[in-house]
Amino acid sequence: MKRKIFITLILTILSVLMLGALSVSAGNTSYSLYINGVKISTDVPLYETEGEYLAPVRAFAEGLECTVDWDDTTKTAIIYDDEDILKIPLDSNQWKFNSEILFVDVPAQIINSRTMLPIRDVVEILGYKYSVDLEKSVILIETKPYIYGDLFYKAYYSNVTIIGCSSTATSVTIPAEIEGKPVTTIKDEAFSDCTGLTSVTIPDSVTTIGNSAFYGCTGLTSVTIPDSVITIEYYAFANCDGLTSITIPDSVTTIGNSAFRYCTGLT
Repeated sequence: MKRKIFITLILTILSVLMLGALSVSAGNTSYSLYINGVKISTDVPLYETEGEYLAPVRAFAEGLECTVDWDDTTKTAIIYDDEDILKIPLDSNQWKFNSEILFVDVPAQIINSRTMLPIRDVVEILGYKYSVDLEKSVILIETKPYIYGDLFYKAYYSNVTIIGCSSTATSVTIPAEIEGKPVTTIKDEAFSDCTGLTSVTIPDSVTTIGNSAFYGCTGLTSVTIPDSVITIEYYAFANCDGLTSITIPDSVTTIGNSAFRYCTGLT
């Protein structure tokens, strides 16, 4: 009988310990936030819940050099990062990034009288680098672009955008995938004035060629646009006066104004 009671007691203690191990702490933390090596000051401590770290929206979003707005009608924080727009409703796991609906584990919350956002989700959705140094109790954010050969890119949740290239690049092949994600966009001015660029291969994963993406690439002589491309924005190939041939597939439904302006070699 005593043995049975002893075993039951041990099992009870183990169950309590396991539940304690599975529970996630929630509360203010002593962690510090750094963006590109610079410590970001916040008027309230960072907060931890469900394994995520939260920070006041303005402090760290403006540290990313983003513009922050608040829609009081819908209780939504709006972060503008160049042309990207991230909408974060309060107490909702459903966010909107440009036209894409995303689901996150931890919603934005009012804590310590501040609107607090999960740092990792915001940073990774905007295409930046996030890491945590547990030993030093710091959260690190890097906004420097990722590098793939001669290319600079941003890796978003579900796709990759090419945002630039090395000034010494002469021949560039854009991969269809980077980090297992499709390359879907060549950003505005990504290759602008890369006069040494003589050839570029665009994969059939790309759907959009941005404004002035290849503006002033005077060394380009020919370009083949794959049949995945839907949109060629304005001035995309303007001032490419060395361009003598270009193939535009039927998939393209939008060509912006002056997309091929001053391409004097085209006939």
